[in-house]
Amino acid sequence: MKKRILPIMLIIWTYLLILITFKGNHKGVLANLNLIFIVISIIFFISNMIYPFILAKHGESSTTLLFWDMLLKLCNIPIYIVVFMFGSIMMIWPLGFGVVIALFLAIFDFIMLLPSSMYGVNGIVQAYKEKKITKLTAVVNCILHFLFCLDVISAIVMFCIAKSKSKLNK
Repeated sequence: MKKRILPIMLIIWTYLLILITFKGNHKGVLANLNLIFIVISIIFFISNMIYPFILAKHGESSTTLLFWDMLLKLCNIPIYIVVFMFGSIMMIWPLGFGVVIALFLAIFDFIMLLPSSMYGVNGIVQAYKEKKITKLTAVVNCILHFLFCLDVISAIVMFCIAKSKSKLNK
């Protein structure tokens, strides 16, 4: 269970970050807590980007890494939809304010994409080392893990491939 706490907390923390950031009324102590929460979130996201490398180094299977990659990406879909809708609405705001907000939201989305993509990249590298996929498949899917929408498809496909090859090897 200890190995699973960081990805589970990443799912929970991301939704908490959204709630705290967009709840409104940022005055006094609440504004300071919000800043602290954002700093902790950055540290938490960075630790989740490093953790898959540690798991892979200690011999975690590709199937497990790709499972967490897929789960994290699927759990973040509602956030991506809300951010996309909010960004689309902001684009009609006059005087460029909406463009600035939309740019901020795009950066936020990419920051959210990175931790789950690290699970995927490490899972793909591990699957290649375990001879479950070819080098071309590994390279293409590593690239896809950094492109919105395609990352989710790649995560699902790679997990299914790794899982089916694991069953064949047993």
